[in-house]
Amino acid sequence: MCNNIDVFARLGATIVDLPLLQEGDAGFAWGLGAAATVYHTQKLDWGLLAQFSRGQSKEHNPPSVWTRAAETQVQSLQVAAGPTYQVREDLAAYGGIFYHLLWGDYESTLTRWDLEGDDFFGVFVGLDWCVKKDAHWSVEFQYAGATFAVTTGLRWIFD
Repeated sequence: MCNNIDVFARLGATIVDLPLLQEGDAGFAWGLGAAATVYHTQKLDWGLLAQFSRGQSKEHNPPSVWTRAAETQVQSLQVAAGPTYQVREDLAAYGGIFYHLLWGDYESTLTRWDLEGDDFFGVFVGLDWCVKKDAHWSVEFQYAGATFAVTTGLRWIFD
């Protein structure tokens, strides 16, 4: 069973744009998670995933030199399930559904607000390309009502 479980950590960047409040710059983001294959065939796998992510973004254009830039911090927890189809030896397409919790805070010189997502269920689709034996590049789109994400990444696999 341990051969069917992957544990991972992520480092990267995020941009948080809040309409009417903040146009964000890229900020630091990190995450932890685990994925498990629960059904496997030569062309089709079914899997489960749980991941936690945290990111922050500062305001792109502060209103004046006398106020500090607003900052947004966002955390999310996702639990997902879905299939992965092996298109060819080096390319896989995947997708599925997820349950998503999103929370955080917005803070500026004058105010502080708690943020909370209200669209809990969503869908995702993506491609995973095996660039080399131990390096994979992926691109993914997620949608959950008023929120969406487009992600890309390069990951190294350690055996």
